[in-house]
Amino acid sequence: MRRLLICCVLGFAATVLAATIDGSVNGQATLAAAQVATGVSANEMDFGLNTQRRAAIFQMRNTAGTATVQLEVNCLPGTADWALLPGSSQSLAVSTAALTVTYPGCRYRANVTACTTCSVTVSVTGLRNL
Repeated sequence: MRRLLICCVLGFAATVLAATIDGSVNGQATLAAAQVATGVSANEMDFGLNTQRRAAIFQMRNTAGTATVQLEVNCLPGTADWALLPGSSQSLAVSTAALTVTYPGCRYRANVTACTTCSVTVSVTGLRNL
Protein backbone atom coordinates (compact mmCIF):
# COMPACT_ATOMS: atom_id res chain seq x y z
CA MET A 1 0.00 0.00 0.00
CA ARG A 2 2.83 2.36 0.86
CA ARG A 3 4.51 1.78 -2.54
CA LEU A 4 1.25 2.41 -4.33
CA LEU A 5 0.82 5.71 -2.49
CA ILE A 6 4.38 6.78 -3.31
CA CYS A 7 3.90 5.90 -7.00
CA CYS A 8 0.64 7.85 -7.11
CA VAL A 9 2.23 10.92 -5.50
CA LEU A 10 5.22 10.81 -7.87
CA GLY A 11 2.95 10.34 -10.88
CA PHE A 12 0.79 13.28 -9.79
CA ALA A 13 3.86 15.48 -9.22
CA ALA A 14 5.22 14.68 -12.69
CA THR A 15 1.85 15.52 -14.24
CA VAL A 16 1.57 18.83 -12.39
CA LEU A 17 5.05 20.01 -13.42
CA ALA A 18 4.21 20.21 -17.13
CA ALA A 19 1.94 23.06 -18.19
CA THR A 20 -0.38 22.71 -21.16
CA ILE A 21 -0.95 26.07 -22.84
CA ASP A 22 -4.19 26.60 -24.77
CA GLY A 23 -3.12 27.61 -28.28
CA SER A 24 -6.62 28.74 -29.24
CA VAL A 25 -6.41 31.47 -26.58
CA ASN A 26 -2.69 32.18 -26.24
CA GLY A 27 -0.84 33.15 -29.39
CA GLN A 28 2.64 32.79 -27.90
CA ALA A 29 4.31 30.50 -25.39
CA THR A 30 7.67 29.25 -24.21
CA LEU A 31 7.94 25.48 -24.27
CA ALA A 32 11.46 25.26 -22.81
CA ALA A 33 13.42 28.04 -21.10
CA ALA A 34 17.20 27.63 -20.75
CA GLN A 35 16.91 23.83 -20.59
CA VAL A 36 20.36 22.41 -19.73
CA ALA A 37 19.77 18.64 -20.01
CA THR A 38 18.16 16.11 -22.32
CA GLY A 39 14.44 15.53 -21.98
CA VAL A 40 11.09 16.96 -22.95
CA SER A 41 10.14 20.60 -22.49
CA ALA A 42 8.45 21.79 -19.32
CA ASN A 43 5.45 23.04 -21.33
CA GLU A 44 3.38 21.95 -24.30
CA MET A 45 1.13 23.92 -26.64
CA ASP A 46 -2.34 22.52 -27.37
CA PHE A 47 -3.92 23.86 -30.54
CA GLY A 48 -6.84 21.43 -30.34
CA LEU A 49 -8.28 19.51 -33.26
CA ASN A 50 -10.24 22.46 -34.68
CA THR A 51 -7.44 24.97 -34.73
CA GLN A 52 -8.02 28.69 -35.12
CA ARG A 53 -4.40 29.15 -36.14
CA ARG A 54 -3.27 29.07 -39.76
CA ALA A 55 0.35 28.43 -38.78
CA ALA A 56 2.62 27.95 -35.79
CA ILE A 57 6.24 29.06 -35.84
CA PHE A 58 8.55 27.21 -33.48
CA GLN A 59 11.90 28.84 -32.74
CA MET A 60 14.67 26.79 -31.13
CA ARG A 61 17.70 28.57 -29.67
CA ASN A 62 20.83 27.18 -28.04
CA THR A 63 23.09 29.69 -26.28
CA ALA A 64 25.88 27.34 -25.08
CA GLY A 65 27.59 24.12 -26.18
CA THR A 66 25.70 21.89 -28.60
CA ALA A 67 22.23 20.40 -28.63
CA THR A 68 19.83 18.40 -30.76
CA VAL A 69 16.20 19.46 -30.45
CA GLN A 70 13.13 17.92 -32.04
CA LEU A 71 9.44 18.73 -31.99
CA GLU A 72 6.93 16.07 -31.03
CA VAL A 73 3.18 15.94 -31.62
CA ASN A 74 0.36 14.13 -29.83
CA CYS A 75 -3.15 13.93 -31.28
CA LEU A 76 -4.31 11.18 -28.93
CA PRO A 77 -5.65 11.60 -25.39
CA GLY A 78 -2.83 9.62 -23.74
CA THR A 79 0.29 11.32 -22.46
CA ALA A 80 2.63 8.59 -23.74
CA ASP A 81 1.53 8.87 -27.37
CA TRP A 82 4.10 11.43 -28.58
CA ALA A 83 5.55 11.11 -32.09
CA LEU A 84 8.45 12.87 -33.80
CA LEU A 85 7.27 15.65 -36.10
CA PRO A 86 9.03 14.67 -39.36
CA GLY A 87 11.81 17.04 -40.38
CA SER A 88 11.85 18.85 -37.04
CA SER A 89 15.11 17.54 -35.57
CA GLN A 90 17.71 20.32 -35.44
CA SER A 91 21.38 20.09 -34.45
CA LEU A 92 22.32 23.39 -32.85
CA ALA A 93 25.70 24.79 -31.90
CA VAL A 94 25.30 28.30 -30.47
CA SER A 95 22.59 29.13 -32.99
CA THR A 96 18.89 29.40 -33.74
CA ALA A 97 16.56 27.38 -35.98
CA ALA A 98 12.90 27.77 -36.87
CA LEU A 99 10.16 25.49 -38.14
CA THR A 100 6.68 26.36 -39.40
CA VAL A 101 3.70 24.03 -39.04
CA THR A 102 0.76 24.90 -41.30
CA TYR A 103 -2.68 24.60 -39.68
CA PRO A 104 -1.39 23.06 -36.46
CA GLY A 105 -3.68 20.78 -34.56
CA CYS A 106 -3.11 18.61 -31.50
CA ARG A 107 -0.41 19.18 -28.86
CA TYR A 108 3.27 20.01 -29.42
CA ARG A 109 6.33 19.84 -27.20
CA ALA A 110 10.08 20.07 -27.63
CA ASN A 111 12.48 17.25 -26.82
CA VAL A 112 16.19 17.86 -26.30
CA THR A 113 17.69 14.54 -27.38
CA ALA A 114 21.36 15.53 -27.04
CA CYS A 115 22.99 18.18 -24.87
CA THR A 116 26.63 19.03 -24.25
CA THR A 117 26.78 22.06 -21.94
CA CYS A 118 23.64 23.32 -23.72
CA SER A 119 21.07 25.95 -22.84
CA VAL A 120 17.98 25.49 -25.02
CA THR A 121 14.96 27.75 -25.30
CA VAL A 122 12.01 26.83 -27.53
CA SER A 123 9.16 29.25 -28.18
CA VAL A 124 6.06 29.07 -30.36
CA THR A 125 3.93 31.75 -32.00
CA GLY A 126 0.58 30.85 -33.53
CA LEU A 127 -0.74 32.99 -36.38
CA ARG A 128 -4.53 33.37 -36.41
CA ASN A 129 -6.74 32.62 -39.38
CA LEU A 130 -8.00 35.72 -41.16
